[in-house]
Formats: sequence, structure tokens, C-alpha cells
Amino acid sequence: LYHYPLYMRFFSTAEKLEIDGVPFISTAPKPGRQDALEYYQGIARQKNLNIHLYEKVLHVSKNNDLFEIETTKGNYKAKNVV
Repeated sequence: LYHYPLYMRFFSTAEKLEIDGVPFISTAPKPGRQDALEYYQGIARQKNLNIHLYEKVLHVSKNNDLFEIETTKGNYKAKNVV
């Protein structure tokens, strides 16, 4: 969404952009960039997602049930990686 034009609308409706059953409430039939940013930030807070921005991923490997992630800013272990 970072490079998405500020006032342009999505082609999809809010219902088709929903994640994990969390309703995407928008005043317009097709939400825009700001609507989406607020929605996705809300989900990140609600689901307590540990998000690391502006880190280049150097290596990802899986060890048993955990992923080991090496980035330019540190090393992490996680159950899931997006």
C-alpha cells in the first residue's frame, strides 16, 4: 500500500478485502488507501502481530516447528512468516 496512489480507490469491494472474518467497514462501496491502512493496522493491533518494517530479509530456514529469520537488523524465531 505504500506506493498506492493516495486518493485512488481499490477495484475490489470492502467485503473481498476482509481478513480472518474481521469486517472491513468503509463509507464508500470501494475503499481507498487510507481506509485499507487503518483496517490493516487495526488487524495488526487486534491480532497482536509482531511486524518488523524496513528490514531486508537475508535468510529464512525452518527448524522443526519454528522459522529462523535473519535480517539486516537482527535474528528472529517465529511460527509463521509473511
